[in-house]
Amino acid sequence: MSYIQYSTSENAVYVLKSQSKLSENAKVIKHDNNIQYITENDEFIGVKMSNFYTQFENKGRIAENDFKNLLERNKIPFLYIGQNPVGIDYSKVIKNDKMAKRPDFLIGIPNTSNLFIDVKNIAKTKRFIEESEHCHSIYRSEIEKLNRLQDLFLIPVWIAFYNEPTNGLSSFDLIPIKNLFEYMRRIADCLSKIYGSTKSSYRPKETIRIPKEIMIHVENELSFNANRTEISQGLIDYYANQHKLLYDYIRKTVLTFVSTQNCYKSTLGCKILELLGKDLCNIAEINIVINKLIEKNEIIYEKFCPLRVKK
Repeated sequence: MSYIQYSTSENAVYVLKSQSKLSENAKVIKHDNNIQYITENDEFIGVKMSNFYTQFENKGRIAENDFKNLLERNKIPFLYIGQNPVGIDYSKVIKNDKMAKRPDFLIGIPNTSNLFIDVKNIAKTKRFIEESEHCHSIYRSEIEKLNRLQDLFLIPVWIAFYNEPTNGLSSFDLIPIKNLFEYMRRIADCLSKIYGSTKSSYRPKETIRIPKEIMIHVENELSFNANRTEISQGLIDYYANQHKLLYDYIRKTVLTFVSTQNCYKSTLGCKILELLGKDLCNIAEINIVINKLIEKNEIIYEKFCPLRVKK
C-alpha cells in the first residue's frame, strides 16, 4: 500500500508507492530545491517534498511529534488524527454544520475511557502588565470549537500546551476543556460584574490567559486526573481584574497614540502591537479596544481619513 510520512527534523513529506517504508537501497535524486525523486533499483518509487510546512506550521508538527513520543514512553495507545495531508480527514458535519475543531490525537486510557487531545505550540505571553511571569493563552473561539467537539462525540477533550525543551526534554501543560470552559465562563461573569451591562465594557472576547494553577504539568509521566484542578474564586477575581487593567492600559495607549500621531484604522492595531510587544497582548485584543473606542465615538473614524480623538 502507499505510504506517507512526515519528518519534523527535515520539514519534509515522503510519498511512497506500494511499500511501507524506505529501504536501505532507496536513493534520493535531487530534482529542484523542494522536490526530490526517490528510486530503488533504478525504479521510481516516490517523492520527497522539502520545506513542506511554514515555520509556524512546523512548530505545531514538532509539538505533536514530541507528544507522540510522550505517549509511547508511557505505553498509551493512540491514533494520530493530525492535519492533512498526513492526518485523518474529517467530515463537513464537524467543520461546517457543528463548527467544531478537529483534535490531534485519540488516545485510550486503560480502565477509564478514550480522550481527544489537541496539542498547542504557542508562544507564552506575559500574564499581565508589569508581571515577568508568562502563561499559556488561547483564543476563546478555539475553546468553544473544542467544547462543541466534546458535545458531538461525547468524548472528553483535553489540550496539551507544549513547553520548549529544557535539558533536551520537552514538557506539556494539560487541561481538560470542561475545566477551561468553566474558567472562561466564570471570568466572563466576573468581568460582567466589574463592567456592568453598559456598552463601555472592554471585556476580553478573544484571548484567555490560563493560570498555571489549574493546569497539570507533565514531563515524563502522563496524568489525566481532571479532579486535581479546582478553580478558586480568588484566582478568578485576580485574573478578571488583571484583564480589566490590561484593557484599560491598551485603551490609554491607543488614545495617546491617535492624539499624537497621524494614523489610519487599517494600520493602528499593528502600530500599537509594536509599542506594547507581542508578549503582552495580541492584535485581536487591541482591535477589540480600537473598535469599541470608534463605536463610542471616542475616536472619530472616517473612510480614507486619519483617525482623531474626539475633543
